[in-house]
Parts: sequence; C-alpha cells; structure tokens
Amino acid sequence: MATEAGMNRARAALIEEYRQLLRAQGIDHLTQPRVVSSEERALLWDRIRRQGEQAAADYGDKNLLAEHEHLHGPLEEVEDELPERYAGTAERIERAVHALGFELPGPVYVGEYPHQSFNAQACSVRSGTLLLINSGLDYLLVEVALALGTRILIAERDENGSIRPQRATRAMRRRRDHADENLANSLATYVLHTDPMSGGKQQVDTTARGVMSYLAAGAATDFAVAHEYGHFLAGHLNGSGRRRTGTDWLRKSHAQEFEADEIGMLLSLKAQEYDGQLSALSFGKHITVQGAFLFFAVDHLLNRVRDEVVEIGKEKIVSDHPPSDARAAALRRTLTELEGSHVFQLADAYVASLSAQEDKTLDSLRRLMRDARPDGGH
Repeated sequence: MATEAGMNRARAALIEEYRQLLRAQGIDHLTQPRVVSSEERALLWDRIRRQGEQAAADYGDKNLLAEHEHLHGPLEEVEDELPERYAGTAERIERAVHALGFELPGPVYVGEYPHQSFNAQACSVRSGTLLLINSGLDYLLVEVALALGTRILIAERDENGSIRPQRATRAMRRRRDHADENLANSLATYVLHTDPMSGGKQQVDTTARGVMSYLAAGAATDFAVAHEYGHFLAGHLNGSGRRRTGTDWLRKSHAQEFEADEIGMLLSLKAQEYDGQLSALSFGKHITVQGAFLFFAVDHLLNRVRDEVVEIGKEKIVSDHPPSDARAAALRRTLTELEGSHVFQLADAYVASLSAQEDKTLDSLRRLMRDARPDGGH
C-alpha cells in the first residue's frame, strides 16, 4: 500500500505536469493563485446583497441571505487565496470511492483545460492521469440553472386546501426575459471563448428558487467530474485510443461512456453525503439526480448549437460522446431500479423547462451571432 508521503509526491509530480501542459499552450494563468482582496470581497458581497434583495422583491419571496447573514461572519481584512476550482468536488468523490470499497488505480488530478468539449476529457501523462474539465463549464451550468430558475412558479395551498399556482408578475417576466437574453450570450461566449462570464451574468437570486439553481448547477458539475472518475475506476483509461489534437487525450467507446455514467452517478449519490449543503436537505438525493440530468440537457442543447447554428462552426464544439438523450434514458432506467421513479421530480421539471425554450434560445443565439458580424449579417 502506498504511503501517504509517496502519494503526496506522486500528486505533486502530477500537478506539475498539469501546469506544464497549460504552459505549453500559453494558458498557465489557469494555475495562478486566485487572490481576492478584502476590498474586492466587500464589493462582491455588496452586489450579492443588493441583487438578493431585488430578487426577493421581484418574486415576493423571502430573502434567504438576509435570514442567514450571520452565518457568513464579518468580512476579514486580510487577503484570501481561493482554493483550486475542483478541489472540493474531487475530495468528496474520492471519499465516496473509498466509502464504497474501491481504490483509485493510480495518481489522479482534476483541473480545467479548454479542450472544446462540454464533456470532460482524460489525459494520460507520465505521473498519472489528468481529469480535465472544459474551462467555463461550471460557470455555464450556473448561468443555465439560474435562467431556468426564473421560470419557476411556486404553487401554494389556499385555505380550502386547493392548489393555487403563483401568478407571474411584470417583475418576474422582466427577470425571465433578461435571463433568456443572458443565456444566449453565455452560450455564445462559452462556445467561442470557453468563458460564459464575459457574455453576461445572470442576476444573483437568494430566494429559494435561486438557491435551488445554485445547488443544481453544483450537482451537475459534480456529476461531470464523477463520470471521469467512473472511467478511471473501470479501467477505461488503460490503453485507450488517442484523439489526435496535439494532446494525449484518452478516447473511450460508447459502451464505456454508459458504464462511466452509472459509476459516476453512484459516486455522486455517495459524495452528496459529504456535501454540507446537500446532506442537510431531505431532498439532497433529488438534487444530485437533478444535476446529472441538467448536465445531459445542456449537452443536448450544445450539440444542437453545434449542428444548427452555422454562424458558430462545428469545429468549436468537440462531440465524441453518445447522444445525451440516450445517456439520460439509460441512466434513468438504472436509477429507477435503484431509487424509484420519485427521485426524478426535480430533474424532470428543469429538463422540461430547458427543452421547451431550446428553439427560442437557438434563434436568439443566431441573431446574436449575425449582429456581431462586421457586415451586420449581410
């Protein structure tokens, strides 16, 4: 059994190879420590507070941030260095691996890299295996989830016990329209620049619907990472074919993708027990499942962008996985056997909402791309 010191040395060597990979592509800024000063943190906190108050007013809902502001504590005066982007996700998944009785077959590290595939990719290097998430993926998932959150209508029971659906107000419709516009911008900049943040930013929402959106986006990111761990545990990365792109990407068969989905889902369900936010909720498992199917739904949308928005060009999105609808259907069958059909309640609501507006989003994206052309689209 490898000693802790030996594992730390192997991990350090793997991280250094990851940094060399980024330096070779001229994108080593991705490895630079992200430092947030007290002034920047104060400005960010002020924006979150103001937009949270506005969301509560627009929806006529509780501002959960105001109710629990004491949990955040006072702003510190020192500068904070933000952790590695996927460190928390990887830690929870590796705890799940060991809790389920598995052992990692070698050194592994999760980082980000702009490989132009919405699905994560594995890269073989001398010191181990890199599981690389496309740059901007987690930001895009947040943007999509928040946009979908603007379409949620809360249903309540009246004094007679009847279900009374919430009526959409002018303020709610305004937020929805703003979210739709930002979603098209986010998709365009994600596909073109792997950076959805530069295309607009969804408004912060600290009502219940907003918190649900953030949790769903986080669960979708966790599933993307867990899926790659699934490949690693199943031995799919041993002797796999290579995709010739100048980087030693490991290719998997479609059958292996379906298997990694199943393993990744099992890891995600176990890992949510180590997530303080999800584990505190009675429906944490539902959010975990919701994340996986949100991931498939966004993958479906991006493949439609690839195939139907000619202004972008197919080379901007690498597509080498099975169709997302087939992956979702296969995983649904497995989860129904394991957990029952009730576990899809949140997932079905979000996926149906995104599917219903796909055509509108594609039209907005085409118009956005035409307007951005120097000739005005002529």
